Amino acid sequence: DLFVPIAEGTLGSVTSESQNHGIGEFDNLFIMPAIGAVYPGSKLGLSRNFTLGINGAPAGGGGTRYETNFFQAARLGTADSPALDDVAGVNLNIMEINSTLAYHLPETRHHFGVSLVLGIARFRAFGIDLFDPFTQNTGTSKDFSDQGNDWSYGAGLRFGWLGDYGPLTLGASLSSKVYMSHYSRYEELLAEDGDMDIPPVMGVGVGYQWSPQWRLGMDLTHTFYSQVHSISNPGPNLAGDPTGPLDPETQQLGQKNGLGFGWNDQTVIKLGVEYRKDQKLTLRGGWNYGKSPIDENRQIIFNLLAPAITQNHLTMGASYQLSPVSAINVSFVHAYQFEQSGPTYVSDDGSNQGSFKMHQNSIGVSYSSNF
Repeated sequence: DLFVPIAEGTLGSVTSESQNHGIGEFDNLFIMPAIGAVYPGSKLGLSRNFTLGINGAPAGGGGTRYETNFFQAARLGTADSPALDDVAGVNLNIMEINSTLAYHLPETRHHFGVSLVLGIARFRAFGIDLFDPFTQNTGTSKDFSDQGNDWSYGAGLRFGWLGDYGPLTLGASLSSKVYMSHYSRYEELLAEDGDMDIPPVMGVGVGYQWSPQWRLGMDLTHTFYSQVHSISNPGPNLAGDPTGPLDPETQQLGQKNGLGFGWNDQTVIKLGVEYRKDQKLTLRGGWNYGKSPIDENRQIIFNLLAPAITQNHLTMGASYQLSPVSAINVSFVHAYQFEQSGPTYVSDDGSNQGSFKMHQNSIGVSYSSNF
């Protein structure tokens, strides 16, 4: 997949567009590779009721790189400061490698699966010195900002069930938290001494074969962001005094109950339709909606760094059978622009207000083959 998110943030009177230099001279372009394979149990010396699947794919993240550092303007109280030549932003890339063993219960319509989920993530934050008063050791950016890339590794479990009832298919899944190692270079920025686990997710789905050509589908998933303190803890408040003493349990960065991004749990609904035109060509379309996890009534200054607020997504795709054993697949996703605004504890013009907006596009191509 080629993923292109476009973000813009405003703090007080200063507006900056994210220009994340992902590939060469292209702005905001991220390459997201994925690979997978499925092996029948009979090829592995197991019963034919077993199937083994292995895949690696992106599991979240993104990044911002604001060429105009509005955090500097907020700190210095003017939008004309030379310090605005500095950049600000974060970058988070998460990859999951899943090994799945599935089992078809003989003489039934039930299939069960369990996956070992291995996570690997890379994080970087830069140009956020404005938040130095909220750290445990003020006056230094060590373990807080501009420490380069840091890596985290972890593991979790995922369980699934699939029921096949003729034209009707039902499914359910439950993913545990993926427990990740701490980011030691950013232990004074992220809650719980640099901890950012991948949150647990539960979901249910239904598919219906309307006719030999048409198939309908719907998924409902719920992500428990509240289980990860660095994501769900609220940010700094208007009453906070960045120059005075801070409560280490409720305000300081890096503590268990320290400042975070203030994300709520999120429920996402996905609707899809598939049309098999002939033996070679299959067309697909869908819609995905999830309410922004960011509460506008909370302080949003941290969310300028990670404005993942798109709500409505249009999806399209197709598969073309190149031969009896191989196919090429294409996809397109457009996340419609959405904007949020809310209070911040500081700004260059004294308004203590900010806003951010984002839209996204993604184009994917894949190849599949039996071997």
